[in-house]
Amino acid sequence: MNSRLAGKLDRLLRSGARFVQQAMVLDAMRTGEVPAITVRRIGPALLFERLWVETGCQSVITTLARRRGHRFRLERAVFLTVLHRLMRGGSDLAADRWREEYRITGSEDLDLHHLYRAMAWLGEELPADQQDGATRFAPRCSKDLIEEHLFAHRRDLFSRLDLVFMDTHQFCTSRAWRPINRTIRLQQGPSA
Repeated sequence: MNSRLAGKLDRLLRSGARFVQQAMVLDAMRTGEVPAITVRRIGPALLFERLWVETGCQSVITTLARRRGHRFRLERAVFLTVLHRLMRGGSDLAADRWREEYRITGSEDLDLHHLYRAMAWLGEELPADQQDGATRFAPRCSKDLIEEHLFAHRRDLFSRLDLVFMDTHQFCTSRAWRPINRTIRLQQGPSA
């Protein structure tokens, strides 16, 4: 046998051996000889968890939920449903099934009914003394309080205002077009 054919045969046998090894592992898994390994995705939860904390969502929802006295981690249930809607979309039932593929800190003890209760809390109507600004069609609810608290939480972002407006449009005086450049500088002093 010439060396060229022998090299091809060696490559074929190595390739077949790799296939046989893979087939043996798959067969061992099917028969239960190899322990099952759970694989969970961590990327989306890590990324959005950081944004959740930095934007103040976690602290605002935790503070508001504490007033209500839920016996489960309501903020974690809201985070789970928000993350699910960002990644895939769907119902609370779909979110409950979807989370099995992901490692989401603090969601291990949540059940489907916790997700339902969290969504009900977001839509829960506020008392009559907190209905200022409500429309005829939609009463103010917990979701509105969260939005307002988040805005207040981030409001210091605007405490040092330094804007420059440039008006560079052209206008007509008599028969000639002349550019007018005006600069208005607004500066707010330190807030008290």
